[in-house]
Amino acid sequence: MTVDSATKATVKYDLTAAGATVATGATGSSVLQDGTWKVGDDVFCGLLTEAKAAGMSVPVPAACS
Repeated sequence: MTVDSATKATVKYDLTAAGATVATGATGSSVLQDGTWKVGDDVFCGLLTEAKAAGMSVPVPAACS
């Protein structure tokens, strides 16, 4: 994690789901909200979009368009 400002950071992550590697060495944003670091919209929407493209039944919110 590289802190870019008091409320934003760039993160590098690996992600597994149901025992399968979904992402390795991926980067995205994180935001500090109410004292807790949370995954940024770019990461969240990207993961949902990738899951849907892979054939998973995942709803992608309109906010991700």
